[in-house]
Amino acid sequence: MCSFQGQDFASLLGPLLGGGGGGGGGSPLGGILAGLGGGGGKGPDIGSLLGLGAGLLGKGGGAPMIPMPAPAPAPARGGGPQGPTNIAVPDYSDYEGQTESKPSPAELKRQRQQQRQKERREKELRKQRRRERQQRQRARQQQRMLRQLQKQQRKRKQQQQRQKRLQRQRNQEKRWQQKRVCA
Repeated sequence: MCSFQGQDFASLLGPLLGGGGGGGGGSPLGGILAGLGGGGGKGPDIGSLLGLGAGLLGKGGGAPMIPMPAPAPAPARGGGPQGPTNIAVPDYSDYEGQTESKPSPAELKRQRQQQRQKERREKELRKQRRRERQQRQRARQQQRMLRQLQKQQRKRKQQQQRQKRLQRQRNQEKRWQQKRVCA
């Protein structure tokens, strides 16, 4: 069990009640009164806490050996905005409400469905273009074959006309020869 002396109790209560910690008097009552004295109304600070620690250790309490600096005064509030003016403000105008957060499972599912639909449309479009290209190739091939057929028909017709002309010339020559022989 632990017993407290008067000055220890005063050193303990003084900082908590806002005093500067007591040095302790000759009697226990004097130590209590000395511990409660000091600058009242002030909250405990580092010096008071050090005095409390010294009082608990039986060192007599009192002011600390190391002087503590006073806290810096708060800046005065002005009328306009305070603070540095060279801070770059990021421009989020390109985001248009987009966030960097992870999409929800429903959003992922919807994105996958849209991607599959897009791929299907592209596949159908490629098939349709391939069919159209094949139809154009067939149409060109048919036109080519038709031109070749027309060309062959013209050649045959020209050959037939030539042969008819030659046959007429031969027939005329035969008739002239027969007329000469008869004459």
